[in-house]
Amino acid sequence: MLMGVNGLSPLTLPLVRQLIEEGLADFCEVMADNFIHLPPEKIRSALPDVPLALHIVASRFLEKSFAELKQLAAYLRPWIHALKPIYVSDHLVRFTEHGSYLPFIAELDYDREGEHIKKRVREWKNLLDVSLLFENHASVTPRGKQQAVFFERLLQETHSDLLFDFSNAYIAEYNQIAPVTQWQPLMRHARHFHVAGFKIEPVSKLAIDTHDAPVEKIVLDRMSAYFQAVPSQAIRTLVVETDANVQLDHWRQELRRIRKVLGISKGAA
Repeated sequence: MLMGVNGLSPLTLPLVRQLIEEGLADFCEVMADNFIHLPPEKIRSALPDVPLALHIVASRFLEKSFAELKQLAAYLRPWIHALKPIYVSDHLVRFTEHGSYLPFIAELDYDREGEHIKKRVREWKNLLDVSLLFENHASVTPRGKQQAVFFERLLQETHSDLLFDFSNAYIAEYNQIAPVTQWQPLMRHARHFHVAGFKIEPVSKLAIDTHDAPVEKIVLDRMSAYFQAVPSQAIRTLVVETDANVQLDHWRQELRRIRKVLGISKGAA
């Protein structure tokens, strides 16, 4: 298995390089949103000979006009062709409502928006000219009850793949939206994974995907049990995400801890 870390911005690349040099990380998942102003050669100069993945957070491909999508794809295609990422991934969420930005990203109405989502996924894949992975959402509303069922239909009908986030699935379970077991049919075919820390909001008591805390032990234990039970695929990746607590010592500690739980030695692929 390849262990990766998320490159949030050009400012974090020295930390990423340090973790790779120490053998704690094997690749970098680049957040395209914060690098798109740079030519791909700049990324390669900062991380020479390092395998890369490409993660798109706020493409808003479900909300943009087709003309806007074509323009965005024109920026991203040269990146994809030059960097040859392990995978390219995106999110199925809503950032705006009636033209105005929402205070928090919102889960989709899978029943009402289902056909539009499928149509847009096909268009986005064609414009980027690449296979796409879509990450499961950390549900906090009842809409999440339909998420796994919709993902199964979506992936089959659009020939896309799942980027399975262990923490997001557990958050939905903790929030009493949907059990992690709903994802089992799709997890068996997944090859690329995320894990991150989360926090409990003090007023609502909901688990919120914050990426700024250590990964919960129950998430690590479930992840370990899954990898032990499911035969290894040709290639398998796991990105340990840190967003709001980007400190070298924290990242080191988490990578060492997760490698120990999963039984992966430093630098092992």
